[in-house]
Amino acid sequence: MWRALVGDIRSPGSSESRLFAVAVRFGLLAKLVTVGLCTVLGVVATTGSARTAIAVIGSSLVVWLLLRLRGLPDAIALCGDVALAALVGLSAFWLGPPTVISWGARVAFLCAVVAHYDWPRSARAAWAVSFAAIGGYAAGTVAVGPLPEALGLTALLTIHTALARVVFVVLRATARAVDHAHERIAEQQRQAAVATARRLAEREALATLHDTACTTLMMVSTGAAQSDASWLPARARRDLDALRRRTEITGVVDLADMLHEAEFDHRVRLAAGISGPLPTSARAASAILYGVREAVVNVAQHAGTDVARLRAGRTGDTVWVELVDNGRGFDPAQLPARHRGIADSIQGRCAMAGATATVRSAPGRGTTIRWEVDAAGSDAPARPPNNLARFIKERMFDGYRAGLLCVVLTELVVACVKQIADGGMGGFAAWALLAVVGAGLSVSMVTGRPIAGPLRRLGLVAIGAASVVITPAVPDDPVLLGTHWYVGLVGWFVIVLLLDLPLPVIGVVLAAHAGWLMALVAVHGGSAQDLAAVGLVPVGVTGFQFAVAAALVLIRRSATEAAQLAERDEAMRREAAVAAHTHADHTRRYAELSREAVPLLTGLADGTLDPNSEETRTRCAIEAARMRVLFAERDAADDTLIHELRAAIDVAERRGLTVHLAVRGKPLAIPRDVRRTLIQAVLNGVLTARTSARITVLRTGTHVRLSSYCDDAVHTAGPPPSHPDVDISTDTEGGALWVQATWPPTPARPPARTSTTAPPETPEAPGRTARTETAAGRSAERSLSP
Repeated sequence: MWRALVGDIRSPGSSESRLFAVAVRFGLLAKLVTVGLCTVLGVVATTGSARTAIAVIGSSLVVWLLLRLRGLPDAIALCGDVALAALVGLSAFWLGPPTVISWGARVAFLCAVVAHYDWPRSARAAWAVSFAAIGGYAAGTVAVGPLPEALGLTALLTIHTALARVVFVVLRATARAVDHAHERIAEQQRQAAVATARRLAEREALATLHDTACTTLMMVSTGAAQSDASWLPARARRDLDALRRRTEITGVVDLADMLHEAEFDHRVRLAAGISGPLPTSARAASAILYGVREAVVNVAQHAGTDVARLRAGRTGDTVWVELVDNGRGFDPAQLPARHRGIADSIQGRCAMAGATATVRSAPGRGTTIRWEVDAAGSDAPARPPNNLARFIKERMFDGYRAGLLCVVLTELVVACVKQIADGGMGGFAAWALLAVVGAGLSVSMVTGRPIAGPLRRLGLVAIGAASVVITPAVPDDPVLLGTHWYVGLVGWFVIVLLLDLPLPVIGVVLAAHAGWLMALVAVHGGSAQDLAAVGLVPVGVTGFQFAVAAALVLIRRSATEAAQLAERDEAMRREAAVAAHTHADHTRRYAELSREAVPLLTGLADGTLDPNSEETRTRCAIEAARMRVLFAERDAADDTLIHELRAAIDVAERRGLTVHLAVRGKPLAIPRDVRRTLIQAVLNGVLTARTSARITVLRTGTHVRLSSYCDDAVHTAGPPPSHPDVDISTDTEGGALWVQATWPPTPARPPARTSTTAPPETPEAPGRTARTETAAGRSAERSLSP
């Protein structure tokens, strides 16, 4: 607490910065207006040398405040504030004996209290100005007046200054708490944004990989380039560009131009009818273009026709693209999960870009795919309200009200002491009513209930009743009226009760209280000088209270600006974090592709690889199968290992191979990198077969073994994958190839001779194990059997 009261403030957040900015303007303007009015009233209420002193000192202070508003260096501003605060305090030498309604007391109060808002970033500077005002006032009043009154007024001024500091500390702590809470929320949102962006980037990368490299390698592996390979180099170069590209195009593009300039599968003759321009967001246009390319490939591979119609146009605010073929068609509901072209490349990618893709097809009735997206420039849905601004308003408002309530409770205790000294039942009754209101406000703040509705109405009624009860007990003498505890306390109650209402409402209630004070003097025949002297009280106290309320309302209104500032800063940090993580992910993915996929595509693009050689086709099939496993990893499956294995087997079957799969044992939780190694090991053997192959999966409670066998392998598929927790062994004899991968590794056994006789084929049968007629296979199977 001591550090908060005397320490400097450093590195404020957005809400704290807004508090500082408003506090400085509030402090200077409040002093300027209040000092000006008090000076006018002081000149009217005094005569002789006192009037001259008030005019000279008051006008000097007004001029100085105007200079402060225009801006001065901190060192000069602080020296000037300290000097003038001390001069105001010492004005008692010219004004005579001290009273609570004297000009010197009112202006010294303003200098000492408002200093903590003038200098929000430096508590030391604020206390220097306050102590100058308090010290000067103490020296002046002790020198010219009775010692008890001088000490009492100095003590009162010190108490109000301490209260002002406490209120400011509460406000600053609230603003800091809001900033810290926002930082925590922003960090959570940043992490969520990064995770979302990485997932979207991963999905986009996999969709691009499916539409480009995987499709091209699949086509080469199935012999699509045997009759004509002229299309292959350009397609391979385009695939390489797509894999290297990381930055996402932004802005608005013409989808019609993109469709006209695009290259589609050479095996399909497209009848195009495109009506442009079609202004579309770049991301949606890219997603639709990739989807159309994938759909044309599907026509070439599955539709049984080489003709399709491509149309595009705009209806109202909707841009649409349609691809129609009259091929064999299919049932979308019966499409196998491993066929990912429609789900990922067409529909999934469009969904990520804010577009839609609808597939209509039936066996024997062709296929129609329609893409739709809002045209760029069409009315966008209304943005949801800024929850951050509301959060800042609510949190800061609670802090402001808590700080003011501290002032109310302290003033209430002081009022109790004064009332005990003054006596009188009317004063005690009024104090009791205010004490009940204070207790209700305290309970409401502690429990978090809003101060509104019945509680506010009861509080205002209690204040009105207290004013009626205490009126006969309030003295009509200007000096005694200015010292009465009720004069200043009521205004703070009003602000706490009405703080969330419009500022004019607060001003009207405070003005009614000031009018009540003036009426008390006027009805008892007070002179113009008496009214001017009493006017110093509402101007110096009630006017200051209104200025405090106005400042708090302004700070609350600035919450939206603070939220926008915080959101802008956080958006920059979020974008930087997303960019850093997605760049790292892209670099990692490209490094993985550079091991095999990029060299294959480069060789196909520059002609150094023969797409019709058996070795090239096998390498392409192995890499395409590895990619298919990557695609399958995103699916939710009960048995992830078998699901991903089937996705890879699909590549072998598209090459015309017959693959028999036998599975035994229940699914185990296997790390993803281990699954990749197990699957890749056996596929390196299966994809070298000419006609058929067999894969066996054997799982116990602690081990998993995958083995593959083919008796007509054409060559070795290169070095097997490696993993520290996976044991891979390969046996060959003649044309037979046997591969086994085990996780975790089993103890080493002496190598066994491999039989040249191929094991009989066993059809896929869940729950049964295909028998492998090799010594090594039988030995390993016995070691893993339950």
